[in-house]
Amino acid sequence: MKKILILVLIAFSTFKISAQAKIDFQVGGANFLGAALNAEFDIPVNKEKEHYLMPRFGIGLLGTSNTIMHLGLHYRMNKFGVGCEVSNFSISPFTADGYINDFVDVLLYPNINYTLIRSKDPKWYYRFSAGAYFAYSKYTNYDQETYLEWEGDMIPGIGITAGYMF
Repeated sequence: MKKILILVLIAFSTFKISAQAKIDFQVGGANFLGAALNAEFDIPVNKEKEHYLMPRFGIGLLGTSNTIMHLGLHYRMNKFGVGCEVSNFSISPFTADGYINDFVDVLLYPNINYTLIRSKDPKWYYRFSAGAYFAYSKYTNYDQETYLEWEGDMIPGIGITAGYMF
């Protein structure tokens, strides 16, 4: 197993990958009514046709008592993209004095999006997304096994992102 892992690492380290690093601020989307600060990378799949794979991660807040851990993966063709984001909501360690999380634990947000790049300053961009929210809550059964259960609600959602490319 170690040999296979070493061979895979060597194979991936020989590829030249040039990614565009970005940082952005997102309201809505997988954050629901919260906001998150994210890092994102545009990894070119085909530069001539402008196809990119875009992983992202970030942290944020929902109100004053919930923190957000945000992950996402998108595939963009020119300015249009499709992807999925997931956010984990937990109690903020700074305001958790006896507070119980009454919000869902995980929110899944599959979406389609459009990226608008400013023509005056092409380092700034805006992304608009539309998709559906799938809410999951964490439960523990009598055997102390923890599992996520779908809340049965699927509602439409939107997200707005403003960012800067390095």
